[in-house]
Amino acid sequence: RRPVRTELAGAIEGYLEACRATLRPATIATYATSLALLEEWAASEDLVRVDALDGPALARLRTFLVGRPRQGSKAKGRRGEKREGAEARGARTVARDSRQIGAFLRHAIRHGLAPRLTRDAVSDALKPPRGERKLPRFLSVAEIRAL
Repeated sequence: RRPVRTELAGAIEGYLEACRATLRPATIATYATSLALLEEWAASEDLVRVDALDGPALARLRTFLVGRPRQGSKAKGRRGEKREGAEARGARTVARDSRQIGAFLRHAIRHGLAPRLTRDAVSDALKPPRGERKLPRFLSVAEIRAL
């Protein structure tokens, strides 16, 4: 089979359109936010088409996702305006973006848009980072008595 040469932006739009039939609008908005990161990374790597994606490119994508700075609301800014913080994003945020980008890439594999990718390559390259687990704090004897 000849590979389908689809531009990344068009493939993302097609994927979001397919998702609109089964998912809520808030979920679609979250997917669009994560896929915008994919488009931003692809623009910085000069990747225009989906068929140019391969395993090493996805490893660079994961590095991009993990290294992005945390965003917050801009003080005295317009509604929805964001600012970049000094620290890195949290593990849960990176995991969410990795999961949603992975869903798009698996969709592209199923539809023959990414012939150089496999499901294993996607799951290996976009493995979510491990976050810090907060250990429970046990009550002291005095706190138990007071309770």
